[in-house]
Amino acid sequence: MALSRSSSPASPLGPDLNKSNSETKSSIPAISVPSERLFWMLHIFTMFPPLEQ
Repeated sequence: MALSRSSSPASPLGPDLNKSNSETKSSIPAISVPSERLFWMLHIFTMFPPLEQ
């Protein structure tokens, strides 16, 4: 999902925006992977709370 998001907005944008987005693209993959893991971890804990309550 993360790869499709980063590649899809690049096509409609102009070449000038692509140059500025090159910096954000390099930082997105490093941030998106851990953020999705944390999101799923929180989602799982909210759906199934730990038994040690």
